[in-house]
Amino acid sequence: MKRFALAALAAAPAFAWAQDPTPLDPIVVTATGAETRLSALSTNMLVITREDIERAQAFDIADLLQFYAGLEIERSGGPGQLAFVRIRGGETDHTLILIDGVRANPATGAPALERLSPAMIERIEIIKGPRSTLYGSDAVAGVINIVTRQGTSSSADLRLRAGTHATREGVADLRYADTDKRFALGIGQIRSDGIPVCSDGGMPRGFDRTSVNFNGSLTRGETLFSLRAYDNRGNTEYVDFCGPFGNNPLDQDFKQQMLAVELDTHPLPSWRLRTTISRLKDDLQQNQSDDYIRTMRPQIELDNQIELPAGTLGLRASAAEEDASVLIFGTPIEENRELYALRLQYQLALTRQRLLLAAAWDDHDNFGSKTTWTAEYGLDLWRGGELLAAAGTGFRAPNVFERFTGFGGNPDLKPESSRNVELGLRQRLGAYQLVDVRLFRTDTDDLIAFIGGQNR
Repeated sequence: MKRFALAALAAAPAFAWAQDPTPLDPIVVTATGAETRLSALSTNMLVITREDIERAQAFDIADLLQFYAGLEIERSGGPGQLAFVRIRGGETDHTLILIDGVRANPATGAPALERLSPAMIERIEIIKGPRSTLYGSDAVAGVINIVTRQGTSSSADLRLRAGTHATREGVADLRYADTDKRFALGIGQIRSDGIPVCSDGGMPRGFDRTSVNFNGSLTRGETLFSLRAYDNRGNTEYVDFCGPFGNNPLDQDFKQQMLAVELDTHPLPSWRLRTTISRLKDDLQQNQSDDYIRTMRPQIELDNQIELPAGTLGLRASAAEEDASVLIFGTPIEENRELYALRLQYQLALTRQRLLLAAAWDDHDNFGSKTTWTAEYGLDLWRGGELLAAAGTGFRAPNVFERFTGFGGNPDLKPESSRNVELGLRQRLGAYQLVDVRLFRTDTDDLIAFIGGQNR
C-alpha cells in the first residue's frame, strides 16, 4: 500500500489557442470524452497549447512536460534517451497516454515519452487524478491526451533548426480548411549525435526520429467523418549500464503507428453517437540481438451523449483485443487479452453548482472484472472563485513483463487498485491569471513491487 498527501499551488498564464476566444475557459475533451468548457469541470486539468509548445523548443514530450507543476520526468540520459512521467508522485505506469483519444500505452509497461515529436502536436490535455471510469486500466495517477495538428486554416510551413552535437531538425506542415472539409499533413525528422548518458563520461549516444501525421475530416449535414493516422519511427543509441565494466554501445529501432476512423452522427437532435475504430502498433527491436517487444491493439468504441432536461448522460461501450509478443534473451512470450468495458457518466450544471458522477465496468479475460467510480462537485463562491471537491477510484492491470519474464514474473498478480480524494479552491485573478490550490490523498492497494526475487 502506498499513501501520500500533497498540496499544490499554481499561478499560471492563460490557456488559449486560436479557435477559442476565452483565455481561461478553453474547450477540452479529455475530462469527459466530449467537448466541455474548463469552467464546467471540477477536474484538476492542465492544457498546453500550440503556442506553449513552440515557445518551449523541446526535442520531445518529456522535455516539454518538465516545466509544469505536478509532473516529474525520469530520464536515463539526454535527449532521445528513455523517459517516463510521474503525475502527483504516482508510479511511471500509473499514467495513461492517449494520442487523439486512442490508448498508446503498450501491453509491456509504461509508455516512453522520448519517441513523440512536439512538432506534430496541436495541444496536450492533462488530467491530474484517476480517470479509470472513462479510460480503464493505467489511468491511476492521471491521463495525458496528445492532440495532433489539425486543419484549422489553410497554410503551409517549413521550419529548420540546428544546434550542438550535430543536432538538426526539419518540419514541413500542410493544412487546408473550408466549410465542410479539412486536413493537416505533417512530416518531421530530427537527428543528433547526442551526449554521454553516464555521469562518468563515455561515448555520446545519439538518436534519430521521423514522424508523419495526418488528420482529415469531411462533414455532410449532421454527420462528420474523420481519419487520423500517425507514424513515428527511429533509432535510439544507449549503453548497457554505467560503470567501469559497462558503457558498451547498444541501439534499438522503434516504431509506433496509430490509425483511427471515426463517424460522428446525430440520430436525434438530443442524441450524439460517435463510433471509433482504431488500431495501435508499438514495436521495439534490439539491433545487437533478436530481442523485440511488440503490442498490437485493435479497438472499437461507441460513445453516446444524450442531452436530458436536467444534465447530460454519457454511455460508452468498447471492445479491444490486445496482443503482446516479446522475445527476451531467447525466451518468447505471447499473451492475448480480450478487453470489454461499459461506462456511464452524468453531468449536471446549475446556476452556481456543477456535478459529475461516473461508474464503469471493465472486463479483462485474464484478470476478471473491475468496477470504478468518480464523483466531482463544484460551487461558485464569489466572482471568479470556486470550491472544488472530487473522489474516485482507479486500477492498473499487471503488464506482460510483470507476469511472465524470468526477472520475477508472477502470473498470479492481481490488478492494482487506487482511491483518491481531493479538495480545491480555484480563483481567477483577471483575464490572464488564475490560482488553483489542491489538497489530495491517494491510496494504492496491491501495489506491484519486486520483493525477494519476484513481483508481488
